[in-house]
Amino acid sequence: GGAFVPLTPSQKWSLSWHTIIDPYTFALAFVIGGGLGEIEDDHQGYDWGAAGYFKRTGASYLDNVDGNLIGNFLLPVLLHQDPRYFRKGKGSVPTRVIYSALSTFICRGDNGKKQFNLSNVAGNFISGGISNIYYPSDERGAALTIENGITVTLEGMLGAQLFEFSPDFSNYLQKRRDRKHMAMQEK
Repeated sequence: GGAFVPLTPSQKWSLSWHTIIDPYTFALAFVIGGGLGEIEDDHQGYDWGAAGYFKRTGASYLDNVDGNLIGNFLLPVLLHQDPRYFRKGKGSVPTRVIYSALSTFICRGDNGKKQFNLSNVAGNFISGGISNIYYPSDERGAALTIENGITVTLEGMLGAQLFEFSPDFSNYLQKRRDRKHMAMQEK
């Protein structure tokens, strides 16, 4: 790769906004927040059924929006940290899995040097605190803040796996399509 170029505050905003409206972010909310939450009967104050499902989905999506705005825009601007994921792209699968998971806790500063990702981690827990506004009243408090901060952090670790490995998977599928196409032409 070339020389490290830090993002401007405007670019950090753009990155955050595009993540907020990314289909993956919505899918996480619908599948994990709504679906898994409904199955496990998380947040019982939301009740069961369609209304509960959509309340869980909305709360999960808001957790991701809050965490993203604070952890990928506001704090990175204030703390001069880079919210981007820098793909490893080479090495064994286990090393790449560990590298991508650790990116939740290690980032580059705007100076290009690696440092603790305070923007992301603190952003997730600040977002967990904000979630006390819209989760069922009987669940609000420090435990909810910690649980939601940890959940969004773990979802970020999962998302990093997608950033790391999805190009490999896309390349594999493309090569497979190309081979199939060539075999069809040879017939």
